[in-house]
Amino acid sequence: MKKYLNKIPQFFSNRGLNSSNSINDFISPSKDWINNPFLFKSMDKAVDMILSNSKNKPIFIHGDCDADGVSACSLLYVFFKKIGFNVFYYIPNRSKEGHAISIKAIDHAVSIGSEIMVTCDIGMSSNQEIEYAKENNLKTIITDHHKVLDIIPDADIIINPWLEENSKLFFRDYSGSGVAFKLCHAINEKLKLDFTHLDELIELVSIGIVSDKVSLINENRYLTLHGFNMTLKGLNPGIAFLKKRIPYFDIHKMIRVINMTTKLTNSSLSVKLLTTKNPTQINNYTNDILKSFNKNKSILNQAISSSIRQVYSQDYKNNNAIFIDGD
Repeated sequence: MKKYLNKIPQFFSNRGLNSSNSINDFISPSKDWINNPFLFKSMDKAVDMILSNSKNKPIFIHGDCDADGVSACSLLYVFFKKIGFNVFYYIPNRSKEGHAISIKAIDHAVSIGSEIMVTCDIGMSSNQEIEYAKENNLKTIITDHHKVLDIIPDADIIINPWLEENSKLFFRDYSGSGVAFKLCHAINEKLKLDFTHLDELIELVSIGIVSDKVSLINENRYLTLHGFNMTLKGLNPGIAFLKKRIPYFDIHKMIRVINMTTKLTNSSLSVKLLTTKNPTQINNYTNDILKSFNKNKSILNQAISSSIRQVYSQDYKNNNAIFIDGD
């Protein structure tokens, strides 16, 4: 044990933590780590656009179909509903609709009378889709954390820490859910609401932070620690119920369940589970999610077994790479 204890100071030193204060902050991060959301250059414009939206005009949220996109979509949905907006959301089916914003989603947003579409964890590669939205008089706010490509979409507003205009941000390594959270944080500040108004979002944002493996420093560290504490207390009823149904639950197991369900089958089930408080719906959504997860896990295991059989049925020992094909 002593040899491990002797390594602890080096562990902290390797992370630039050389004082008792910095070590304490690392172990128990305070709310002081929460950054000013208006340091994002276009944040004020995004806040004004959303708050100027008529309450009888639904805000349309377009998420991505992984755990980060699902958690980002969920927290935006919860927050917008909480401040009085009518809200719809859409999670694409990746196998059918690809990685960009869905044209089908834009058509649906227009059909229900939305004038604003807010994306989360998606949009930086959707140039054509953003143009299509403009042609249909749908204003777009992209919230995303993916690195900027050569051609930036012509959205009305883009909130992305990796834009050149945000190059001086003190901290940039946000997840998609983290960027979405900063938008909610900014609106909360504009409305002069207490930070506790955002508490139920923190458990959701922590899912995206962990699933996308962004750095657990600065604001991410505070949000993750407090999000985990909320999960342990069972504050989100959907997560609390799912936790009871997953043997030896941990956050990574839940992320695997969400990812496999949203990417391969029903894209919106996880958002429904994370955003409802109705016990009957929670039970039904959980049953559907776990049924889908177990089915997909069985398909995956069969594919792995088939691949292993193919490898062992041939002499591949001198091959540098192996490509396996099958149904």
